[in-house]
Amino acid sequence: MVKYARIFDGPVRACKAIGRLYKDEPSVFLAVIAAIVIVLVVASLFSLFIARLIGTRGAVVVELCLFWLFARLVARVLMFPGSLKLFQRSTEANFRSEIA
Repeated sequence: MVKYARIFDGPVRACKAIGRLYKDEPSVFLAVIAAIVIVLVVASLFSLFIARLIGTRGAVVVELCLFWLFARLVARVLMFPGSLKLFQRSTEANFRSEIA
């Protein structure tokens, strides 16, 4: 008899990893949870503000556009890490030390 469907393998492993993180470093776990909650609250407040300002359909369009821009930024940074000013100096330094 199967204990559970294979579809639950990923979430079960994620829950076990979260449990291990909490046991190992409870302060880091709480900091990560706090950061996630703050991001969610700010995103929901932004969404409510935009919805009141231009309406629900307009808010959906704005959020989709912002999500698209964010996805493009993440893809660009992952493919070309030197394209972001924050990582540019360290990336150039790593290349310089590897070439030398």
